[in-house]
Amino acid sequence: WSPKPCFGSTATWNCSLSASSSPIFSRSETLVHVPNMFRHYYLSTDEPLLGDCFTGQLTPAGFQQEVQNGMFLRLAYVDNPFLSTTFNSSEIYIRSDDVPRTIQSAEGLFYGLYPPDFCAQQPVDVVDIHMLDINSDYLSSRENGCPKFSVFINESHYSKRFQDHYVNTMKPLLEELGKILNTTFTSADDFDRISDCFHVHLCHRFPLPPQINDSLAQRAEDELTWLFNYYYTFPSRENGSKAAIGNVARDIHNRISDFISGENETKFILYSGHDTTILPLLNLLELNNASSVWPPYASRLTFELYEEVDSPGSHHVRVLYNGNVMSLPFCDDSITCPWEATFGPYLAKFIPTRDFCFN
Repeated sequence: WSPKPCFGSTATWNCSLSASSSPIFSRSETLVHVPNMFRHYYLSTDEPLLGDCFTGQLTPAGFQQEVQNGMFLRLAYVDNPFLSTTFNSSEIYIRSDDVPRTIQSAEGLFYGLYPPDFCAQQPVDVVDIHMLDINSDYLSSRENGCPKFSVFINESHYSKRFQDHYVNTMKPLLEELGKILNTTFTSADDFDRISDCFHVHLCHRFPLPPQINDSLAQRAEDELTWLFNYYYTFPSRENGSKAAIGNVARDIHNRISDFISGENETKFILYSGHDTTILPLLNLLELNNASSVWPPYASRLTFELYEEVDSPGSHHVRVLYNGNVMSLPFCDDSITCPWEATFGPYLAKFIPTRDFCFN
């Protein structure tokens, strides 16, 4: 996002969705009494966008998408049943980076998973959302967890494949868009902001400039998708994935391993990240058809762990993307993959060492 309106847009944004907080000095699981709630309010007169939103803020429409995600997951894991019918803090772990929209996305999903009972006369549940300092959080920036990612990106710009694609495809499209939007675009990375602007307007039913038809908007998104897929697989899928998403792969691997060993009994682990969290994971999993399309808003990538009934101690993993079961190419295109023999070792090879990332 840029602190300027998209292409001179006059759209007025509604961010009636806000956030409130109360200072807490205890780590107790419930609050019997909250003396005051402090609401976060953004001044419309001082924001670069028309309305009362700051750039990159989650809108009510986006929040409702996450509530819907939570409702889908409730059908699968609460009504099934797998999780308790009421919130149990020992079963659920939530992780987000310290960005308002990802925090609120996690809150929206939780509301769908465990709809609040506003009439209940009982202590309020405290739902912990775990974060790191944003300047060191690998969910916020790949470079935070693995500076080698920036090195690979810089090197990728000098590769023949990138330069040929930029000259023959990207540059002409940037020039075409620049003339229409009265803006000078000078970098392949400009497709990120261009597509952000197009997506947010289309999803909130605001018009694009009249010269931007569906075909032109799709071409811009296709170039953004090509660019980031190239970043995530340069100089190879293994090394690109290590640098781009290896720290998240480590978390997934360790969480599953710890559950199997009994070291951690948390049943449901939610990571609230970004489209640039999901896309490199799709690449890591060799899900080329899925990664050929930019992740839609409120996308979800799910890893399910199963234990064989007839063979205790043998586990399988199933992966779903936006509710669709994925066939895994590295596991003979199976929809369930043995953890001990295949999925675990496969995931482990993408876990970066400190030497890989920092030297």
